[in-house]
Amino acid sequence: MWLRRLAALALAVALVAGAFAVRRARDDGNSGASGSSPTGPVGPGTTIASGNTPAGNGFTLVCAKALATLCDGVKVDARRNEASVVTATAFAQASDPRSIGSAWLTVDPWPGLSDLARPAGGSTFAPASRVVLAHSPVGVAVRAERVTALKGACGGAVTLACVGTKGGTEWASMGGQATWKTFKPSMDDPVESVFGPISLAAAVREQRKDTGLTLIDLTSDPATVSWVRGFVRPSDPSASPLEEALVRPTFDAVILPQAEFRALAGSNPTFSFEGTSAFSAELVLVAPDGVKIPTATVDALRAAAIAAGWQAGAAPTAGVDANLVAGMQRLWKENPS
Repeated sequence: MWLRRLAALALAVALVAGAFAVRRARDDGNSGASGSSPTGPVGPGTTIASGNTPAGNGFTLVCAKALATLCDGVKVDARRNEASVVTATAFAQASDPRSIGSAWLTVDPWPGLSDLARPAGGSTFAPASRVVLAHSPVGVAVRAERVTALKGACGGAVTLACVGTKGGTEWASMGGQATWKTFKPSMDDPVESVFGPISLAAAVREQRKDTGLTLIDLTSDPATVSWVRGFVRPSDPSASPLEEALVRPTFDAVILPQAEFRALAGSNPTFSFEGTSAFSAELVLVAPDGVKIPTATVDALRAAAIAAGWQAGAAPTAGVDANLVAGMQRLWKENPS
């Protein structure tokens, strides 16, 4: 119980900023033409619970901004694209979660993080309505010309754990060129981005060898604290550092799911995807209690995900409890590089 309360408090602090961003995010174009206007009927014979939207306008799909392209071809009554921290905050604060949306496309553990921040406790999302659409292994995007040197420094293979350990090390001491200066790894912001929490969780689990993780273990272990400080924070928490690194020589390596790498880098030869770990991001569709997700919506999103490079089915390794991820978020915030 104490762990849940401590983690919830840490998350609540992080989500306060998201609460202030809710109105701004919806006013600055995140809802967009495709998000705020109807995109077509859900389909004949579909059951839609009443009260799914404030005006009772049918089924509203909320999509994480980084996953918006997966929602493009899905026929629903209305759609909105916004940052997951914004959606998580809105669901957590809503007296009637159905007023926020009928379903939310995001990545675990965001639904659990939202539940942790609910003032009254409890779960917003009906377990029976939670659908795992696909998964994608977490690995490392490495600047292609530096892969060989990093592999050598990591003992032959790039791993999530090694990337953090080598953060801040001079490239010259790792077999690289002196002109590369220090090794600068990064990852999506674990507090604000859709992929950040699972990227950090996968990396910490690999660094700690996934054994008996607790919040106290993480915060009291000098090696883990030092390891977290090895990562350079992205300049824009709402964007992937890989996006920046593709156009400017900022980061040398970025921890992220393989599907995100494919979406951002595609066939760009600047970076290569290395070091697939045992841990994966799970793409999930969740609905508030009392809402039925149409089968057609589930099928369309699953097909879009697989076409975009996600792998069918659930992750082979169990995810991390939201309480612990909230603790990892706190560790990240309190130990900057």
